[in-house]
Amino acid sequence: MELFFDLAFVYAFSQLVAHLVHFPTWGGAGDAALVLLVLWFAWSMFTWAANAVSGDARKVRFAFLISTAVSVPMGASVQSAFSSGGGTFAICASVIVGLAIALQLWATASLGDGRKERLTVIRYGLPNLLACSLLIAGGFTMTHIPLVAGIITTAAATEEILLHPKDEVHTEFLIMFVAGITLFFGGVALAVFISFRAVAIERLATIASIAVLTVVGSSLDGVTLLFIVDGLILVGLIAEHRRVENMQPVASEPTPTHARSKK
Repeated sequence: MELFFDLAFVYAFSQLVAHLVHFPTWGGAGDAALVLLVLWFAWSMFTWAANAVSGDARKVRFAFLISTAVSVPMGASVQSAFSSGGGTFAICASVIVGLAIALQLWATASLGDGRKERLTVIRYGLPNLLACSLLIAGGFTMTHIPLVAGIITTAAATEEILLHPKDEVHTEFLIMFVAGITLFFGGVALAVFISFRAVAIERLATIASIAVLTVVGSSLDGVTLLFIVDGLILVGLIAEHRRVENMQPVASEPTPTHARSKK
Protein backbone atom coordinates (compact mmCIF):
# COMPACT_ATOMS: atom_id res chain seq x y z
CA MET A 1 0.00 0.00 0.00
CA GLU A 2 2.74 2.41 0.97
CA LEU A 3 4.64 1.71 -2.25
CA PHE A 4 1.62 2.52 -4.42
CA PHE A 5 0.98 5.64 -2.34
CA ASP A 6 4.53 6.90 -2.94
CA LEU A 7 4.39 6.04 -6.65
CA ALA A 8 1.21 8.07 -7.00
CA PHE A 9 3.05 11.08 -5.57
CA VAL A 10 5.98 10.42 -7.91
CA TYR A 11 3.46 10.76 -10.74
CA ALA A 12 2.21 14.04 -9.26
CA PHE A 13 5.77 15.40 -9.00
CA SER A 14 6.46 14.38 -12.61
CA GLN A 15 3.57 16.61 -13.68
CA LEU A 16 5.42 19.56 -12.15
CA VAL A 17 8.30 18.80 -14.52
CA ALA A 18 5.89 19.00 -17.47
CA HIS A 19 4.46 22.25 -16.09
CA LEU A 20 7.89 23.88 -15.94
CA VAL A 21 8.69 22.71 -19.47
CA HIS A 22 5.53 24.31 -20.84
CA PHE A 23 5.71 27.45 -18.65
CA PRO A 24 9.42 28.39 -18.24
CA THR A 25 8.61 31.78 -16.74
CA TRP A 26 8.79 33.33 -13.28
CA GLY A 27 5.02 33.02 -13.04
CA GLY A 28 5.18 29.36 -14.03
CA ALA A 29 7.93 28.75 -11.49
CA GLY A 30 5.85 30.44 -8.79
CA ASP A 31 2.82 28.29 -9.62
CA ALA A 32 4.97 25.15 -9.54
CA ALA A 33 6.47 26.15 -6.19
CA LEU A 34 3.03 26.65 -4.63
CA VAL A 35 1.75 23.30 -5.94
CA LEU A 36 4.95 21.64 -4.72
CA LEU A 37 4.36 22.96 -1.19
CA VAL A 38 0.80 21.61 -1.18
CA LEU A 39 1.95 18.20 -2.46
CA TRP A 40 4.81 18.05 0.02
CA PHE A 41 2.54 19.06 2.91
CA ALA A 42 0.02 16.30 2.15
CA TRP A 43 2.73 13.70 1.45
CA SER A 44 4.90 14.36 4.50
CA MET A 45 1.97 14.83 6.89
CA PHE A 46 0.32 11.56 5.90
CA THR A 47 3.51 9.47 6.01
CA TRP A 48 4.46 11.05 9.35
CA ALA A 49 1.06 10.11 10.78
CA ALA A 50 1.23 6.60 9.30
CA ASN A 51 4.52 5.97 11.12
CA ALA A 52 2.71 6.35 14.44
CA VAL A 53 0.36 3.40 13.84
CA SER A 54 0.68 -0.24 12.90
CA GLY A 55 1.02 -0.77 9.18
CA ASP A 56 -0.83 -4.10 9.39
CA ALA A 57 -4.00 -2.59 10.83
CA ARG A 58 -7.00 -2.60 8.50
CA LYS A 59 -7.78 1.04 9.22
CA VAL A 60 -4.28 2.05 8.18
CA ARG A 61 -4.44 0.01 4.98
CA PHE A 62 -7.85 1.48 4.21
CA ALA A 63 -6.47 4.99 4.74
CA PHE A 64 -3.55 4.21 2.42
CA LEU A 65 -5.97 2.81 -0.18
CA ILE A 66 -8.18 5.90 -0.15
CA SER A 67 -5.19 8.26 -0.14
CA THR A 68 -3.64 6.43 -3.09
CA ALA A 69 -6.91 6.53 -4.99
CA VAL A 70 -7.39 10.27 -4.55
CA SER A 71 -3.71 11.04 -5.19
CA VAL A 72 -4.06 9.85 -8.81
CA PRO A 73 -6.62 12.53 -9.84
CA MET A 74 -4.66 14.99 -7.69
CA GLY A 75 -1.55 14.28 -9.76
CA ALA A 76 -3.52 14.41 -13.00
CA SER A 77 -4.82 17.88 -12.12
CA VAL A 78 -1.43 19.36 -11.19
CA GLN A 79 -0.98 21.10 -14.54
CA SER A 80 -4.49 22.52 -14.38
CA ALA A 81 -4.44 23.36 -10.67
CA PHE A 82 -4.75 27.09 -11.45
CA SER A 83 -7.56 26.62 -13.95
CA SER A 84 -10.21 23.96 -14.50
CA GLY A 85 -8.55 21.35 -12.29
CA GLY A 86 -8.26 23.56 -9.21
CA GLY A 87 -11.24 22.03 -7.44
CA THR A 88 -10.09 18.47 -8.05
CA PHE A 89 -6.58 19.22 -6.88
CA ALA A 90 -7.72 21.03 -3.72
CA ILE A 91 -10.30 18.42 -2.73
CA CYS A 92 -7.93 15.46 -3.24
CA ALA A 93 -5.09 17.12 -1.31
CA SER A 94 -7.49 18.02 1.50
CA VAL A 95 -8.74 14.41 1.72
CA ILE A 96 -5.17 13.18 2.22
CA VAL A 97 -4.52 15.76 4.93
CA GLY A 98 -7.83 14.86 6.58
CA LEU A 99 -6.93 11.17 6.59
CA ALA A 100 -3.56 12.04 8.13
CA ILE A 101 -5.30 13.84 10.99
CA ALA A 102 -7.70 10.89 11.36
CA LEU A 103 -4.74 8.49 11.66
CA GLN A 104 -3.27 10.66 14.38
CA LEU A 105 -6.56 10.65 16.27
CA TRP A 106 -6.81 6.88 15.89
CA ALA A 107 -3.27 6.48 17.20
CA THR A 108 -4.25 8.30 20.40
CA ALA A 109 -7.10 5.81 20.96
CA SER A 110 -4.60 3.10 21.83
CA LEU A 111 -3.30 5.20 24.71
CA GLY A 112 -6.29 4.44 26.96
CA ASP A 113 -7.39 7.77 28.34
CA GLY A 114 -5.90 9.74 25.50
CA ARG A 115 -8.14 12.78 25.80
CA LYS A 116 -5.18 15.11 26.25
CA GLU A 117 -3.43 13.64 23.20
CA ARG A 118 -6.59 13.89 21.09
CA LEU A 119 -6.99 17.54 21.99
CA THR A 120 -3.39 18.06 20.98
CA VAL A 121 -4.05 16.48 17.57
CA ILE A 122 -7.16 18.61 17.09
CA ARG A 123 -5.29 21.79 18.01
CA TYR A 124 -2.61 20.76 15.51
CA GLY A 125 -5.00 19.74 12.74
CA LEU A 126 -7.46 22.62 12.71
CA PRO A 127 -5.15 25.61 12.14
CA ASN A 128 -3.92 24.36 8.76
CA LEU A 129 -2.24 27.63 7.98
CA LEU A 130 -0.06 27.40 11.06
CA ALA A 131 0.61 23.73 10.36
CA CYS A 132 1.74 24.58 6.81
CA SER A 133 4.08 27.26 8.11
CA LEU A 134 5.63 24.90 10.64
CA LEU A 135 6.04 22.12 8.10
CA ILE A 136 7.58 24.41 5.51
CA ALA A 137 10.02 25.77 8.09
CA GLY A 138 10.81 22.22 9.15
CA GLY A 139 11.29 21.22 5.53
CA PHE A 140 13.97 23.85 5.02
CA THR A 141 15.67 22.61 8.24
CA MET A 142 15.56 18.99 6.97
CA THR A 143 16.32 20.25 3.55
CA HIS A 144 13.65 18.02 2.06
CA ILE A 145 11.92 20.68 -0.03
CA PRO A 146 15.11 22.01 -1.72
CA LEU A 147 16.15 18.47 -2.63
CA VAL A 148 12.81 17.58 -4.22
CA ALA A 149 12.51 21.02 -5.85
CA GLY A 150 16.05 20.68 -7.21
CA ILE A 151 15.28 17.30 -8.78
CA ILE A 152 12.08 18.61 -10.40
CA THR A 153 13.70 21.80 -11.72
CA THR A 154 16.77 19.99 -13.09
CA ALA A 155 14.60 17.35 -14.73
CA ALA A 156 12.51 19.99 -16.49
CA ALA A 157 15.60 21.78 -17.83
CA THR A 158 17.27 18.50 -18.84
CA GLU A 159 14.19 17.40 -20.77
CA GLU A 160 14.22 20.61 -22.78
CA ILE A 161 17.97 20.32 -23.41
CA LEU A 162 17.65 16.74 -24.65
CA LEU A 163 14.76 17.67 -26.95
CA HIS A 164 17.06 20.19 -28.69
CA PRO A 165 20.56 18.77 -28.10
CA LYS A 166 22.33 20.71 -30.85
CA ASP A 167 20.80 24.10 -30.05
CA GLU A 168 21.92 26.72 -27.60
CA VAL A 169 20.08 26.40 -24.31
CA HIS A 170 17.51 29.15 -23.89
CA THR A 171 18.18 31.51 -21.01
CA GLU A 172 15.12 30.48 -18.98
CA PHE A 173 16.07 26.78 -19.12
CA LEU A 174 19.72 27.61 -18.44
CA ILE A 175 18.67 29.43 -15.26
CA MET A 176 16.35 26.56 -14.38
CA PHE A 177 19.19 24.05 -14.88
CA VAL A 178 21.62 25.92 -12.61
CA ALA A 179 18.90 26.62 -10.03
CA GLY A 180 17.96 22.92 -9.86
CA ILE A 181 21.54 21.77 -9.34
CA THR A 182 22.08 24.53 -6.77
CA LEU A 183 18.96 23.54 -4.83
CA PHE A 184 19.90 19.86 -4.78
CA PHE A 185 23.61 20.15 -4.04
CA GLY A 186 23.03 23.09 -1.72
CA GLY A 187 20.36 21.12 0.13
CA VAL A 188 22.73 18.21 0.62
CA ALA A 189 25.48 20.56 1.79
CA LEU A 190 23.09 22.17 4.27
CA ALA A 191 21.98 18.76 5.55
CA VAL A 192 25.62 17.73 6.03
CA PHE A 193 26.34 20.92 7.96
CA ILE A 194 23.26 20.51 10.17
CA SER A 195 24.01 16.85 10.89
CA PHE A 196 27.80 16.91 11.25
CA ARG A 197 28.77 20.61 11.42
CA ALA A 198 30.97 19.94 8.42
CA VAL A 199 31.23 22.03 5.24
CA ALA A 200 30.77 20.07 1.99
CA ILE A 201 33.45 22.10 0.22
CA GLU A 202 33.44 20.06 -2.97
CA ARG A 203 29.69 20.37 -3.46
CA LEU A 204 29.78 24.14 -2.96
CA ALA A 205 32.72 24.35 -5.38
CA THR A 206 30.76 22.29 -7.92
CA ILE A 207 27.81 24.68 -7.66
CA ALA A 208 30.10 27.67 -8.17
CA SER A 209 31.91 26.10 -11.13
CA ILE A 210 28.65 25.20 -12.87
CA ALA A 211 27.34 28.72 -12.32
CA VAL A 212 30.50 30.18 -13.88
CA LEU A 213 30.25 27.70 -16.77
CA THR A 214 26.71 28.75 -17.62
CA VAL A 215 27.80 32.40 -17.77
CA VAL A 216 31.02 31.87 -19.72
CA GLY A 217 29.71 29.05 -21.92
CA SER A 218 26.19 30.29 -22.50
CA SER A 219 26.65 29.74 -26.24
CA LEU A 220 27.36 26.02 -25.83
CA ASP A 221 24.93 23.53 -27.31
CA GLY A 222 22.89 21.36 -24.96
CA VAL A 223 24.85 18.11 -25.26
CA THR A 224 28.21 19.80 -24.71
CA LEU A 225 26.85 21.63 -21.68
CA LEU A 226 25.51 18.41 -20.17
CA PHE A 227 28.81 16.56 -20.70
CA ILE A 228 30.83 19.33 -19.07
CA VAL A 229 28.42 19.60 -16.14
CA ASP A 230 28.49 15.82 -15.66
CA GLY A 231 32.28 15.98 -15.66
CA LEU A 232 32.33 18.75 -13.04
CA ILE A 233 29.91 16.82 -10.82
CA LEU A 234 31.96 13.63 -11.19
CA VAL A 235 35.19 15.40 -10.28
CA GLY A 236 33.55 17.02 -7.27
CA LEU A 237 32.10 13.73 -5.99
CA ILE A 238 35.41 11.89 -6.42
CA ALA A 239 37.29 14.66 -4.58
CA GLU A 240 34.71 14.59 -1.79
CA HIS A 241 34.94 10.81 -1.49
CA ARG A 242 38.72 10.88 -1.27
CA ARG A 243 38.68 13.64 1.35
CA VAL A 244 36.07 11.95 3.52
CA GLU A 245 37.79 8.58 3.17
CA ASN A 246 41.07 10.07 4.37
CA MET A 247 39.30 11.55 7.37
CA GLN A 248 38.17 8.13 8.63
CA PRO A 249 40.04 7.19 11.83
CA VAL A 250 42.53 4.34 11.42
CA ALA A 251 41.92 1.54 13.90
CA SER A 252 44.95 1.09 16.14
CA GLU A 253 46.46 -2.37 16.38
CA PRO A 254 45.84 -4.19 19.65
CA THR A 255 48.73 -4.28 22.07
CA PRO A 256 50.30 -7.79 22.18
CA THR A 257 49.68 -9.78 25.34
CA HIS A 258 53.36 -10.07 26.21
CA ALA A 259 53.80 -6.30 25.88
CA ARG A 260 50.87 -5.65 28.24
CA SER A 261 52.30 -8.09 30.78
CA LYS A 262 55.64 -6.32 30.80
CA LYS A 263 53.86 -3.04 31.49
